[in-house]
Amino acid sequence: MFVSLLQLVAQAGGGGGDGGAAIVALARLTFLYPQYMIPIWIVVGFVFYYGKDEEKSRRVTRTIRRGKKIQEKRRRVEALQAVRDRDPGFTEELFLDRVSHAFLTTQYAWSEQNLSTCRAFLSDGVHERFELYIGMQKAEDIRNRMKNVTAGSPKIVSVESTPYFDTIHVRIPAAAITYNESLTTGRWVSGKSDRARTPFTEIWSFSRRPGVQTSADRSVLEGRCPNCGGPVAIVDRAECPQCGSIVNSGQYDWVLAEITQDEEWVVPPAAEVVPGWEELRQTDPHLNVQQIEDRASVIFWRAMMAVYHDDFAYAAPVVQRGAETVPARWHRGDDRFWKTPAVGVVELVRCQPAGAGRDGNDDFDRLRVMVRWSATPASGDRRGPRLHGHQRIRTDEMILKRRRGTVSAVDRAFSSAGCETCGAPIDAHSRDACGYCGAPLNDGSHGWVLEDVVAYEPTVHEALRSRDDDRDSPRLAAEALGNHAELLDATARMLWADGTVHEQERRDLLAFARHHGFSEERAERILEGARESETPVALPNDPAVAKAWMDRLVRATLIDGRLDRREGRLLARIGAKAGWSKADLKLAVRRQQAQLYRQARGVIRDDRQSKRGRG
Repeated sequence: MFVSLLQLVAQAGGGGGDGGAAIVALARLTFLYPQYMIPIWIVVGFVFYYGKDEEKSRRVTRTIRRGKKIQEKRRRVEALQAVRDRDPGFTEELFLDRVSHAFLTTQYAWSEQNLSTCRAFLSDGVHERFELYIGMQKAEDIRNRMKNVTAGSPKIVSVESTPYFDTIHVRIPAAAITYNESLTTGRWVSGKSDRARTPFTEIWSFSRRPGVQTSADRSVLEGRCPNCGGPVAIVDRAECPQCGSIVNSGQYDWVLAEITQDEEWVVPPAAEVVPGWEELRQTDPHLNVQQIEDRASVIFWRAMMAVYHDDFAYAAPVVQRGAETVPARWHRGDDRFWKTPAVGVVELVRCQPAGAGRDGNDDFDRLRVMVRWSATPASGDRRGPRLHGHQRIRTDEMILKRRRGTVSAVDRAFSSAGCETCGAPIDAHSRDACGYCGAPLNDGSHGWVLEDVVAYEPTVHEALRSRDDDRDSPRLAAEALGNHAELLDATARMLWADGTVHEQERRDLLAFARHHGFSEERAERILEGARESETPVALPNDPAVAKAWMDRLVRATLIDGRLDRREGRLLARIGAKAGWSKADLKLAVRRQQAQLYRQARGVIRDDRQSKRGRG
């Protein structure tokens, strides 16, 4: 019958291509055979409607992705131009060439367990991290060999400028033969093959004071003092042996301030969006994120050293006066320690000026710094420890305090393991005072010290960020969203809150992870770490706070412009815990997608106008 209808339409059209005759014929057939034609019209209507809707969805996705790329590129180009305007000798080619040299120098120093060749350009936070690893390796009578290291073409992925520091983040793809060998015999004992090369990618972040001038022949990244040009092979303090300059201060050249795994890295959030930041800056105008996060890294690694070596003296200078141990969340007992700790990210999330939320007589400002790290719980002898489970990912919150009225010493921003008063290196067995100038070390009168470590509660901090967030501002880059690893970790902990994660939930979470660039191995470790966490995350009872968190999660999921089926199921499960219906979630998705689309169109429009103006 359907074929007969088509033949009738063809005959009615007369074969002459008369569209009007065909329409008349279709109307006549609908009248004569409604039982057949009406269903056909319904199908045609559905196809037309959903085809048009699908095209609209694709257009929205393309626009959001394009807007995000344009914005990120424009921010990078503008920030680099600001560096060039202050430093005419700066070129990307020379900078990246020196970064490659510094990368290979550092890999060799690591492999040899001798940091003297790279110490000059390492911040104290990075240096403490390497020292802990090397100390652990020596305790286990091993060396982590890195052979045949090659670095691909490094690429600048983000640039930031503040009144105190320019920071350039560089993605470095590399490959190496890596394995562990015995310090005693020099033979392979564990790890990767000693023949096959393993690829890896890291983000190296370099900071320097604004306006420092690039020298064509002197750079600390190439082993020359940027102040006097002399060689800077340094063992302890990053001080030039010829002219006495502190070469890792950022006042003379670029300093390696952080190393982040590629899948952990996001564009760092602007300090202005951190709750309490502007209020704290009123009493400390030199406050800067780079110095805070380097100090937090030093504190973390000193604490890990104290736990690993079972000797609190390693951490005593950076933990508040009166403490006898590292905070309990990290110190799990005298016989227990963390094997192979690795930090994914250190990020300032909140400032609490003196008196905020505490007794009005309290005389300390406080910072809350999120640290996401991984390690394997272990106990017993360090050479042959008993392992308790697999490498797990943890997200903690370090609470740092400092006496109200203390002002940051910007000239020693990356020398945060030294005395805040004179800059001298701190002896591991100094508890209360600097051995050089006698200044107190751990009472908070000169610098930030560790008060406590607690479970990180992302829903609280995301709600605080969202409270003052201007959703109509055209911010599409990652700093407007928070860290995807943070969201993934919190989501996993929410799923585990009732003690069970079903297989479908697990698959959906892994799909969410893949969508945002995480390897399956990394995602599994996050999920496993969430299962073993002592503090599962639950959505707050406050509907406004829960809504802020859900909006943040929906927005992060939509940053590439689309929401696939598994992500939708995952959002629905989390939303159900907040008391949201499917209709509530659908409205939230539409609202966030519309906002991202509107912002992306604004970014694209501004880019076109800018290009026309230049033309």
